[in-house]
Amino acid sequence: MCCLRRAQKEVAGARETLQGESKKVSGYIYYIIDGRRRVKIGYSKTPRVRISSFKTFDPLVDLVAMETGDLELERTRHKQFRREWIGGEWFAKSERLVDWIRMVNASTRVDQVMTFADDLAALGPPKVGGYVFDEYSQ
Repeated sequence: MCCLRRAQKEVAGARETLQGESKKVSGYIYYIIDGRRRVKIGYSKTPRVRISSFKTFDPLVDLVAMETGDLELERTRHKQFRREWIGGEWFAKSERLVDWIRMVNASTRVDQVMTFADDLAALGPPKVGGYVFDEYSQ
């Protein structure tokens, strides 16, 4: 009996480890702006699909920045901009948030931009160099 209990505990521990690992699977933290000039900070392994779904409801939705990350980084970004929080994953556009988005764009490496461009090909021509945000910052 003791061997069975020990095996059950090991299986349960392995299951918890796997669940923890799956939460850290890398994807993208994306920043989009909508027609009401709110910013959504979200996470997706497939940002092209995710952002396309937003365009269905609001054609004015635009991707303004992306960075590689996981769900933990998404939570960190939400905490970082909690003063701008409106609800859900939506944040009010602020000078602080705009500055952060510019910094994300400036620090995006060329290989990341190429990956992002490939991932986002269905959304039309990418605004690489980072993704252009200046038109939204006024």
